Amino acid sequence: MGLEWALECKASWCDLILSGRKSLEVRTYPPPAELDGHKVWLLASLGPEGVATFGDSIAAGQAGGAVVGWVLFDGAIEYRDAAAFAADEAQHCVPVDSPYAFTSQGDEGTTLYGWQVVASHRLAVPLPLPAMRRHHRSVYRCSSG
Repeated sequence: MGLEWALECKASWCDLILSGRKSLEVRTYPPPAELDGHKVWLLASLGPEGVATFGDSIAAGQAGGAVVGWVLFDGAIEYRDAAAFAADEAQHCVPVDSPYAFTSQGDEGTTLYGWQVVASHRLAVPLPLPAMRRHHRSVYRCSSG
């Protein structure tokens, strides 16, 4: 498929990114340095919010999701308090009552990261999942590169 990296993301969030409405992808960790300057496949996963669909490895063609497009990230914004996070809601699309909101993540000592989306592209037709191995949390490395 050509791209080396992939990010698991629930289908509804993928749609927001690929439509251009979501310019910050919120995670509890900063983007891995390996993603710098690389287009990253978006894996639209199925299943309940807040629960990873895939394990440490994904078999080619595995059920539970599809490749729906790619995204390019450039750095991240650190959120160390709920007020700063809420101020950027229009960019990350995470309402304050969401399980992904800053206040839902625990103590005020928590840091959330808004990965900055600088480009994205929706595939005309979703592709089956390639073979991959987990690199870090929801970031996967495609076996074929």
